[in-house]
Amino acid sequence: MRTPLSLAFVSTLLPLANPLAAQAAWTRVYPTTNPAGRVGAAMAFDELRGVAVLLGGVADAWQWNGTNWSTMPAGPAARYNTVMAFDAARGQIVVFGGASLVSGTLGDTWTWNGSSWSQRTPAHAPTLRDSAAMAFDPTRSVTVLFGGGNPVLGDLWEWNGTDWLQRSFAGGPSPRSFAAMAFDPSTSKLLLFGGHLANDAVSDETWLWDGTAWQQRFPANTPYIRFSHSMVADTARRRVALIGTYFGNDPFAWEWDGSTWSPRLIASPSPRYGAAMAYDSVRHEVVLFGGSPSISSTVFADTWVYATPLPASFTPYGAGCPGGNGTPVLAPAPFSLPWLGDQFRTQVGSLPQTAAGAFFLLGLGQTPPVSLAPFGLPGCDTWVTLDESVFLPVVAGTATRTLSVPNSTALAGLHVFEQAAVVDSAANGGAALSNAGEIVLGIR
Repeated sequence: MRTPLSLAFVSTLLPLANPLAAQAAWTRVYPTTNPAGRVGAAMAFDELRGVAVLLGGVADAWQWNGTNWSTMPAGPAARYNTVMAFDAARGQIVVFGGASLVSGTLGDTWTWNGSSWSQRTPAHAPTLRDSAAMAFDPTRSVTVLFGGGNPVLGDLWEWNGTDWLQRSFAGGPSPRSFAAMAFDPSTSKLLLFGGHLANDAVSDETWLWDGTAWQQRFPANTPYIRFSHSMVADTARRRVALIGTYFGNDPFAWEWDGSTWSPRLIASPSPRYGAAMAYDSVRHEVVLFGGSPSISSTVFADTWVYATPLPASFTPYGAGCPGGNGTPVLAPAPFSLPWLGDQFRTQVGSLPQTAAGAFFLLGLGQTPPVSLAPFGLPGCDTWVTLDESVFLPVVAGTATRTLSVPNSTALAGLHVFEQAAVVDSAANGGAALSNAGEIVLGIR
């Protein structure tokens, strides 16, 4: 059920709101140590250890901690046009293939566990290739690889942590190299864009892979044809960010929102191709390194980040009290945060199937724990002021509230607070409470 913030409640928020407006922007950073310039490298963010790993382009590996670059232990031999992704299910970075000036086209699989590199020897593997597209699919816990060059290929493979499995499909993208792939947090599918085709044409096609079939999308807006571009999922902002192309001078980044592409008409890194890019999920920013201008021997050695100065967030605090299926947990729905002009979904889970429903309590203030023992709920505390509430049913052990956040920049940076009270006959006193959460409204 969708419940917009009431007009009365919004009217109380406006005088308290931060009046500043903002949007995601590129910022160049100047670390004290820096990798050599390179093109055709790959980068992935290690979510367990909070660093972005850079490999390829030259014969070394580096990691970025949000402030500075540092060298890493030696691993895969020097290569370019390789692909890399972080396997969140197994806590490892996965590297496949590329091209070597010494060995030619490669088909090796490597993993990084945070302390050492390991060359893997799977029973099955994609054929030798460079310039493939690869991304991790968190909905199915597999790393997906598509296409590549030498010759131009159109096959699809999935890495399950032990072996590669080739997937068959009807239709789908034509063979291509230098395409880009990323997880789309809006659709929970993998997004593929562009690429260099076998007939030497260049694509501007948008495709989605759901683990079973490809679906071509025909958005109202689309980036120009391109290949050797960079693309990553900005999961906090629920967008896919794209920048770069081998030819032309497109000065803008583009964003995919699950339905269409939009250019971000803001200053960005100078036009380039073959840059390495990853999404830093700890600091909620896109990181870009290097690349090269179109048809040039120059290589860049610059580091850029892409983020909004007024991010949306949900921070849990306080403790709940147990019901018939443990203590209810209040958290954002996957890939949902309170952005202005968007819908923000919170969920309270770990509920018995027989629970009647949950009251979602929204307040302007955070309070010290207020005991509900005098009201027949020993061990239960409230943590928010009660300014608005709504009762919603439990479906499959979860109650969900959808808030339509007003599209008013006057609300950016505002803090509100939420907690859930579950009607549960198995709980002591007939109700269980969740933790609370601090909600900060942000501008993408």
